Amino acid sequence: EAEAAAFDLTDDDAVRRFVDTLPDRVGVVVHSAALAKAGASLDLPVDELDRQFATNVRAPWVLNQAIMPRLEAARGQVVFINSGAGLNARRDFSVYCVTKFGLRAYADALREEVNARGIRVISVYPGRVDTPMQDDLLAFEGRTVPKHTLLTPQDVADTTLAALCQAETAEVVDVRVRPRFTS
Repeated sequence: EAEAAAFDLTDDDAVRRFVDTLPDRVGVVVHSAALAKAGASLDLPVDELDRQFATNVRAPWVLNQAIMPRLEAARGQVVFINSGAGLNARRDFSVYCVTKFGLRAYADALREEVNARGIRVISVYPGRVDTPMQDDLLAFEGRTVPKHTLLTPQDVADTTLAALCQAETAEVVDVRVRPRFTS
């Protein structure tokens, strides 16, 4: 079963209210919300750093703190849908890269904190995915790419599900998935 709800992830009270609606045991939480705005680090206002950090790093932190007892009761799993930008920094994407590198560090530290409680933590690093955010980033770069050269959201979901479905004795830690770039 999956639970979906719409609320502002940057509103701590809204996050806690959402968690209060959940059952006592939660098997999986997937952090997939993200913001990205391209621009040179010296040109983007610090407000943009704050905005992306609030969604890309702080929101998962707050949600994890609120939901952890439910995950622990279920010996659950935490998934961070990160980005290739969390592995390799690129010019004009510095703010996004900073937040994704931060998310990577958080996931690695969280894993060390909660593994002994039976909770597994997975980071998924997709390449470019066919989403509206990707359309905006490609427009900033001034280029278009054929849709078949991008991952689909379903590709990322299938990869994530495969990582989640490992035996209790195994833990997938990092998963990188890239488009094949075939024609």
